[in-house]
Amino acid sequence: MKESVLPDLSGLMLANWSSYFPEAPPPPAIRYLGIPGSPEGGTATFIALGEPSGHPLFAVKIHRGLHEKKRVRNEADVLSLLHAQGGELSASVPRVIYAGQIGCRWVLVQSILEGRPMSTVLDTSGRPDIEEAGRHFALASEWICRVHEGTLNTSAGARASARRDLVRTLSDFDCCFVLSEEERAALRRLEDGIDDLLGGGLVLQHGDFCRHNILIGDFRHSPIGVIDWTFARLLGIPLHDLFFFFSGYFTQIRQEFGPEAFLHIFEYTFLEKNSYSQLVKRGIERYCGRLRLDLGQVADWLTLFLVERAAFELRQTLVCAREFGLPRFVVSLGEAAGHPYPDALTEQIWFRYFRRFVAERSAFII
Repeated sequence: MKESVLPDLSGLMLANWSSYFPEAPPPPAIRYLGIPGSPEGGTATFIALGEPSGHPLFAVKIHRGLHEKKRVRNEADVLSLLHAQGGELSASVPRVIYAGQIGCRWVLVQSILEGRPMSTVLDTSGRPDIEEAGRHFALASEWICRVHEGTLNTSAGARASARRDLVRTLSDFDCCFVLSEEERAALRRLEDGIDDLLGGGLVLQHGDFCRHNILIGDFRHSPIGVIDWTFARLLGIPLHDLFFFFSGYFTQIRQEFGPEAFLHIFEYTFLEKNSYSQLVKRGIERYCGRLRLDLGQVADWLTLFLVERAAFELRQTLVCAREFGLPRFVVSLGEAAGHPYPDALTEQIWFRYFRRFVAERSAFII
């Protein structure tokens, strides 16, 4: 992929340099540094460096699939919408430089945000430092609130479109996972209440709002920058990004961690009363206050979030399995559950979170 696309991309960039970068002289040559990523992500990412200085020039995302026009255009449209907001928000996301096809691959070229990834310090028990977590939660929550306030869509058309997608997701989830009667009843309650849940409108959804995609720095007075909008949606569900951030703040996907370790983290975050879950609770309450959401619906929003994530991860795993085989983490989860390789497809953390939350919903912190 690199050999066939990147030389042609360099030629395109240099030929149109004054249009793409009017304030900077072109470098004599360009080389590329690959950024590791998971196969299920569906893209290969590179940082372009000017030669001979080695100065970073731009970021390149090459989609592995041959027919990824929709995803490339969607990400470009989302970033353009955010830039149209102006001010601090536009400075906190990459600028689209080029979106198009080079050879048979779809490519997205973006500006580089300079900053350091949000990291977390764990104490001797493996739990996050509360003071640092509080600072990070405040930064992430404020940024998400501002994005969602600025992109809130309450139109009947948006709600109807979201309703169709969510009903389809609930149906897919029911068909693909083995559910108990209690879990099916939870799905029926969600479907019956979708219109009420969507009454407050839809928001722009990042889709992968985790520490690794949040940069700490000075982005024209915005304290954070946010990258990797591959899975963004113009009509997403409220609270999705915030739930994703909280649920993954101090999890690390490592093979030696069995399913129970992740379930303990989920419980510590959403089902137990402790200093960390109190930070999570306050963040959810602030968000609901800003977006005028009913706190009584938050448990349903979390259930819907877990269903949507499980269905999304299953779709990504299917694509990965066809092209590369099952991801190692999925296989390790299947082995931990005593399932052979062919039965490991639906072994995933998000479904386990859903199952645990349905069983222990009465303990939810909100």
